[in-house]
Amino acid sequence: MITGEGSLESKIFELIKEYKNFSKKQKAIYDYIIKNAYNISMMSAAQLAAAVNVGEATLFRFLKQIGYETYADLKADVHTYALNEMNSNYLQLITKLKSDKENGPGATIRRSIDLLEKTVSPGTLQLINQAVELMLNAPQTGVLGLRSSKAVALYFEYTLLPFFPKISQLSHDELYLYDRLQHFTKDSAVFLIAGWPGTKSALNAARYCAEAGIKIILLTNNPTNPIAPLADVAITVLNPRDYYSIVPFVAVLEAIAVEIAFRMSPVSDERLKNIGEVLARYGIVDGSK
Repeated sequence: MITGEGSLESKIFELIKEYKNFSKKQKAIYDYIIKNAYNISMMSAAQLAAAVNVGEATLFRFLKQIGYETYADLKADVHTYALNEMNSNYLQLITKLKSDKENGPGATIRRSIDLLEKTVSPGTLQLINQAVELMLNAPQTGVLGLRSSKAVALYFEYTLLPFFPKISQLSHDELYLYDRLQHFTKDSAVFLIAGWPGTKSALNAARYCAEAGIKIILLTNNPTNPIAPLADVAITVLNPRDYYSIVPFVAVLEAIAVEIAFRMSPVSDERLKNIGEVLARYGIVDGSK
């Protein structure tokens, strides 16, 4: 039984750990609640059960298992969660822009520094090491980031490409995503960057990978991201309620890139030296010191 107290969000941290042990029907209930939080508060228990295609008895047993005595208690938590998510979306960026306009650019830098300090934790570092190990052992790793996560995904690929040839980009053309994924063999990896706002396309891609035996590394700023239960490694960075930032994403990705380069040394050193010489020889970059 899940005994997490407080908000739905706090309970979900425990639910994610238990997800793989859920029955098929329990997973269906969980997935529906997370993806339809905005609608749950307007649905009766019978309507929710029908939407998930389970019996009401099954629904109530699951709610009791995760710590809810009544359906009304769940609806209250879901309603609060949905409101918080609404207020943490584009409104975060608006709030940040207004605040920083009043306090100057120094406020933005100080916020970012504080955010980075809070990002570093033993748990996060352990997950970073797990992600590095998985990427080094996988025959290939594809990077996927859609909408606001695409720029970060491109940056991650460009950082690794000079010395890590097993990296490829999946973010360029969403219509050809599955054409590319079908060439990934079992135990290959997909590094999925799924910051707010999440997309159904990213979730569907994760489901495809899980079914195909492709390893999933998730980097997200949403602790209730529905991809997390499917991931082999799920790294969650802090997502402040009063503003939006990709700084923690970049910090984690740079830490992973540096650690991969360190573990690949001296091969990575030689590759970086070689590409530097080639770029200077052909006038791509300035070779002067």
